[in-house]
Amino acid sequence: SIIRHTNGRGLYLEGQNGANLTASLQNNAIHNHASDGIYLSATGTHTLVNATVTNNQVYSNTNSGVYITHSGGTDTALTATVTGNEIHTHNQYGIYLYSPSGSNSTFTTTVSNNQVHDSRYYGIQVENRSATNDVQITGNTVYNTSYNWGIYVANSGNSPRLEMVNNTVYGCRDGGLYFYNSYSSGTVTPQIVGNTL
Repeated sequence: SIIRHTNGRGLYLEGQNGANLTASLQNNAIHNHASDGIYLSATGTHTLVNATVTNNQVYSNTNSGVYITHSGGTDTALTATVTGNEIHTHNQYGIYLYSPSGSNSTFTTTVSNNQVHDSRYYGIQVENRSATNDVQITGNTVYNTSYNWGIYVANSGNSPRLEMVNNTVYGCRDGGLYFYNSYSSGTVTPQIVGNTL
C-alpha cells in the first residue's frame, strides 16, 4: 500500500483498555505525513499488542519514522518487531522507543536489520523507565543524522535486557552510540557487542 500526505500520522495502531491486538504492517510506502509515519501503542490496563513492522519504506514524515510506546498501565504488554525497513529523512527520529514505568507492564521490542538514515536528531532512540523491558537493537545500519547520535539509549529503570549488537553507525554528528544510565538502585548490564562505529 501507499499511504501519504495526511495532516496526522500515516499508520496509527493502538490497543486500548483490555484489547488483544495482533497486527502485521508490511510492504508499505509511508511518507509525507504531518506527524509520525508509523505509531504503535498499548494503553489502559490488561491490554496486549503484538505487532510486526517489516519491509516498509518510511520517509519524509514531519516527526518520527516509527514511534513505539505504551502507557505503563497494569498488566499491559506490547511486543513489537521492526525489521528490514528503510526509514529516512525525518525531522525528529528515525525510530523512537519509549517505555514508561508501570505495574507489571512489559515492553518487548526487537529492532533489526533496518536502514535508518538522514534523520534530523537520533537515528534510533530508546528511552526506558521500566524494570520489565526487553529491547534488542541488532544489525541495523544508521547514518547521516544532522544532530546528535546515531543510536541513543537513556535508561532509568532496572531493565533486564538492553542489547545493542552488530550495528553499523557512521556519519552522525555527535557520534555512533551513546548509552546513558541514571538507575542507581541496582546493577544494569547492557550488552554492547560487535558494533562498527
